[in-house]
Amino acid sequence: MRRTLFIAILLGVLCPSAGSAGTIWDFAHAASGEGWASVFDGGPPVHDSEAETGPDDTSVRFLALDRTINSPPAMVADADASGRSVIGIDDNIMIVSLNFRASYTPSFDPNGDRPGGTSEGSFMSVVEFAMPADELDWSAFQRVQLSAFYSGRSTIVVENVSAGEDLIAFTEEDKVVGLEHMTLSGQEGDIIRISSEMSGAGSVPAGPVGLFRFDVNTDFMFTHVPEPGALALLALGSLLTRRRRR
Repeated sequence: MRRTLFIAILLGVLCPSAGSAGTIWDFAHAASGEGWASVFDGGPPVHDSEAETGPDDTSVRFLALDRTINSPPAMVADADASGRSVIGIDDNIMIVSLNFRASYTPSFDPNGDRPGGTSEGSFMSVVEFAMPADELDWSAFQRVQLSAFYSGRSTIVVENVSAGEDLIAFTEEDKVVGLEHMTLSGQEGDIIRISSEMSGAGSVPAGPVGLFRFDVNTDFMFTHVPEPGALALLALGSLLTRRRRR
């Protein structure tokens, strides 16, 4: 499989980004990926690639999708390779969502298209952010689906770069993970890095029916819970604002 040439993240260069109000999340984001997909209907394979780096990129994704044509939707077979790295921010919450998939899906209709197909791809990303407080609540979730005819690899690592500490690591062997309300301890301003490297490929002959794929979905949620004193000050400020408007 051809490998993606990854654009390295600008280490240590962070730009402010925030929700409408609340915690300021300083982050940087770099990702790249590419893939090929083909159903065995005589047409050429489909290719797609994407690469982005910068402090303002909240979403990087690619999708290579090939499907049989001239058939009703229920009769279609398709093959795809896709990857995405997405950052979502809402007030005191920051979510990092990572996904890679290589798959082939024939029609489940007895008279539908089942020509066989192939897909392959790779995706890499780095997300860095500065801790807005000494402690954060965080959760981690992963689901890996691997079927016949497909293989894949995935490595996702979370580390505190400032402290030189590895926090957690997932591979494709961690099929189902659900870790909620852990405490991320450090110092305000510490750089947290989430690195991912995922790849997969498969080829399915004509005839078999099923969901054939290598699919990795991994999500992290970081929550800044303001201290009670800060919450009291926010409430007081809101109260004073309402009084002034009367």
